[in-house]
Amino acid sequence: RCLFRPTASAPKKFGYYEASAGQPPRALIWEDKQVGQALKADGADRVIFTQQSFSEYPDFWVTSTKFDAPRKITDANPIIKEYGYESSFIVTHTDIFAAVVTGAPLTDSRESWARK
Repeated sequence: RCLFRPTASAPKKFGYYEASAGQPPRALIWEDKQVGQALKADGADRVIFTQQSFSEYPDFWVTSTKFDAPRKITDANPIIKEYGYESSFIVTHTDIFAAVVTGAPLTDSRESWARK
């Protein structure tokens, strides 16, 4: 059994997959969030990792090695709830050098970006 950490460039997704010899890879956790490195103590059946997004502070989560039912165990930045963060979104365009680039605009909403 092998655990690996792929990423998808569009849409931006992160997580962990499990692979066994002769079997196709299977997603254990695959989120529209940045999923941090999973840490496991020797002999333990639990892992700890971080998750974060544009509007979610990187808190710690704990789950089994199968990543079933992850549970948030910290609230590192409770004040973030007081701010009006919109969800982030990705735009793709061609720059002046004809390179295709992607990024997240710093704006208050998708609608205001579309008006520009």
